[in-house]
Amino acid sequence: QTCALPISLLDPGFPLAVISIWMFRLFIFSVYLIISLQQTLFGSEWITHGFLSKGYMNSSAHNYLAESNGGTYQFTEYGINFMRQVNKDLRVGAQLFGRDLGDIGNSRLNLDWMYADLRLSGSLRLRVGKMFTPMGFHSEGRDIDLLRSTVLLPQSVYFDTFRDNFAFNGVVLQGDQPLLEGLLDFKLFRGGFNMADDAPGMQDLSRFFGPFFLQATQAQMTQAGVPQAFQPNRYSSQNLWGKPTEIQGFRFVWSSANQDWRMGYSEFSAGSEINGEILLSPGAIRLPFSAPLRINKFSILSAEYNWNRFKATFERLDNKMNLAGNSLIMEGYYHQLEYRLDETKELSFSYSQFYPFVEKGKGSGWAPPGFPDHRSYQTDRGLSLRVDLNNHAVLKLEYHWMNGTAQLREVLNPIWQDQRNWEMFLIKTTIKF
Repeated sequence: QTCALPISLLDPGFPLAVISIWMFRLFIFSVYLIISLQQTLFGSEWITHGFLSKGYMNSSAHNYLAESNGGTYQFTEYGINFMRQVNKDLRVGAQLFGRDLGDIGNSRLNLDWMYADLRLSGSLRLRVGKMFTPMGFHSEGRDIDLLRSTVLLPQSVYFDTFRDNFAFNGVVLQGDQPLLEGLLDFKLFRGGFNMADDAPGMQDLSRFFGPFFLQATQAQMTQAGVPQAFQPNRYSSQNLWGKPTEIQGFRFVWSSANQDWRMGYSEFSAGSEINGEILLSPGAIRLPFSAPLRINKFSILSAEYNWNRFKATFERLDNKMNLAGNSLIMEGYYHQLEYRLDETKELSFSYSQFYPFVEKGKGSGWAPPGFPDHRSYQTDRGLSLRVDLNNHAVLKLEYHWMNGTAQLREVLNPIWQDQRNWEMFLIKTTIKF
């Protein structure tokens, strides 16, 4: 059953939101800051770039990523980065980044990444600082909107909610080596990251913790003779916080000599401890907890083929975790086919699936108590059009046909709608300088 999408591109508020006064002021301030830092403080040796994006999203049901049901303009990204080649072996760089995606970011400007990159010998380099975890094809360049044809990266593999949690402080040893008439690029990394108490990733972890505590409480109450009608049947997590997380991993990407094939595999493991409270309802039962969290293997398998005007990409995510002795398995993948219509336009079609509770049996329909069965999966068919307006501006239009609700955030959907089929429209403009 198809869901009607109440969207009008003729909405008189749309142009004002895309080119708003505050956005223009921010753009002017960014340009002024760039000129001042480069010419007045640092001189011409610094290379400076920036970008500014504004978007709109509207979903026919449910709130996805933001309060999208009915439409929202809370879809903004901006950043300024600075690079300098200190000498032939050393380069340094940093980026300031801000975004507003519903309750995420709220346009706060943060230090996104900062590193020093030292060439040891040949192609072997050592990078130290704050960096994005090198996973898959897109994790390190996910901020560069002009590198891809879509508005959203496939969410079955690249979660926008957890974007900020994939930046770590540590070291990366990287290099490349000729292999099989191509080039093998490798990165070995180790470090740690802190997950802020108010980070959206912490809020969303309730769907993993809640079921275990709810089921355990129900079992104890049943054993004590409490009728089922008087037992709690819903949960939510509150006051979550995590200890610093240690992470280590690697990524290998092989590219053919003529650049038509690219294949890769990346993996990391991590360990932490999650603390907080579980609130069970009805009854307002509060259960404090402290649970060790171990990511045994978070891996992405990647493949890409370029032919003429076509590009086909496949990536698969597998995440095996252990929370307080309970096994959690997550799986996601996507196929994407892109076609360059001409020099300024590109069309893209994607198909993805995501399963958050594979340990319960993929396709079994199991969902946390109190939720419909479509909470256990999400299928996404997406169609995107990219138009390069000039060398500095891009416009993207995107439509999604969804089946399932596995990636909806509970904090945005306090009242769960029993609607498995829904749709979403997005439009986004990006300016680079």
